[in-house]
Amino acid sequence: MWVKLTGEYVNLDHIVRVRVNKALKNGLTEWVVELEGIIKGELTYFTRYRGIDAEIVMHALEIYSRIDPAPAPNNQADPVNTTSTNTVHDVKIM
Repeated sequence: MWVKLTGEYVNLDHIVRVRVNKALKNGLTEWVVELEGIIKGELTYFTRYRGIDAEIVMHALEIYSRIDPAPAPNNQADPVNTTSTNTVHDVKIM
């Protein structure tokens, strides 16, 4: 699922860990979201969004977590690889 922020797009299918914090900037409290993802199996990246971009990401993650994955077929002859589901892990709100 692609999310449009104020200056770029983020693909939530590549995100494996999200950290959400409140931080002070110039005496004002704002949300800070840190995203960690894996591309091509080994490359890990960290991205930090503040302010309105952080609120957009938090809202998109809330909607994204409500989407139910498609049920697995009951065919025993064709096992389904359940380790490659598109989910967001370790959502922490501090």
